[in-house]
Amino acid sequence: MIKVMMEGFKLYNHNKWPREKIMEYSSKCIIDDLDVEGIKEYQFVQTSDESLILNCVKLPNAGEDVEEEIKRQLDQFLSKKKLRNVKYEVHFTGTLQIDKITGKVKMVINAIKQE
Repeated sequence: MIKVMMEGFKLYNHNKWPREKIMEYSSKCIIDDLDVEGIKEYQFVQTSDESLILNCVKLPNAGEDVEEEIKRQLDQFLSKKKLRNVKYEVHFTGTLQIDKITGKVKMVINAIKQE
């Protein structure tokens, strides 16, 4: 299970936090268990304070309703956490972005343009 935390709308990769940090933010919003059959892996790309892109890699046997189920789960989560102002797009891709330094796939990428 992958947990991604949102503070206001700042995405964090929960799995990399020390235990104290997890406890500190345990009452914050958590995208917990985006569980859609047919999705191999996914990655959040934060594009602004109120928007994100969810990049997903489909499994070969993915059904046609995969995108609908992703949106249903995200809409339910955002509504429950009173984050209806957050806009998102779902993109399907063959691979996820890899961190150039670590060579690993990050769960959350901050792509907010700094001015």
